[in-house]
Amino acid sequence: MVTLLHLSDTHLGATPGGPVMECDPDARLATVLAAWTARGESADLVVHSGDVTDDEHPDAVRRVDEALVALGAPVLAVGGNHDAPTVALGGPDTAEVGAWRVLGARTARPGQIHGTLDVPALLHRLDALDDRPTVLVVHHPPRSRSTHEWFQLDGADALLDALAARPHVRAVLSGHLHDAFALPGPGDLVLLGGPSTAQAIAHEGEAMRFGEGLTGARVVRLHDDGRLEHELLEA
Repeated sequence: MVTLLHLSDTHLGATPGGPVMECDPDARLATVLAAWTARGESADLVVHSGDVTDDEHPDAVRRVDEALVALGAPVLAVGGNHDAPTVALGGPDTAEVGAWRVLGARTARPGQIHGTLDVPALLHRLDALDDRPTVLVVHHPPRSRSTHEWFQLDGADALLDALAARPHVRAVLSGHLHDAFALPGPGDLVLLGGPSTAQAIAHEGEAMRFGEGLTGARVVRLHDDGRLEHELLEA
């Protein structure tokens, strides 16, 4: 079995201490990582599903990178709509951990809050690899509790249809909503929205309620036989 620590929406600004979204995102990230460290466990891979920064500033990227490297595990990250298109955090966008593969795909586009996914390009990547159990990491979820236009993903239906024909893809990890959720996809696919380390937002249809829900991270355990378990780390 291998363990992923899924972080998202850290939203660090150019200057340590914030405030950003009425909080200190540096302190919030430190609190979440301290809660993980206090468990006495180790991650085989740290996954960040985007909005590393709040303002695209390279100093914010550097501070998140230093905090995650200190965990002693490889890092795989995708950019979010608050990140520069060239945001560099962690290593390659594909990682092999135990019997599993984790693959990141960018859904953020300059000038957009909602997401856009090049589904044919992603499928080309997937189909060039073997069919070991796979986790896909994106910033914008293909399905969530929100119907607001900011939180949609262009190409979501095509993606889910394609993943239905590729059952070795077992989970999609996402961020963007600041909302921890677990929803069923086609077949045995599970759609896991990660909580923000900085601020929670509860979603229902078009409505957003800032400060409701939990902040923290998600812990995902990947078994060699293809089973997947997950739990929330609230902090």
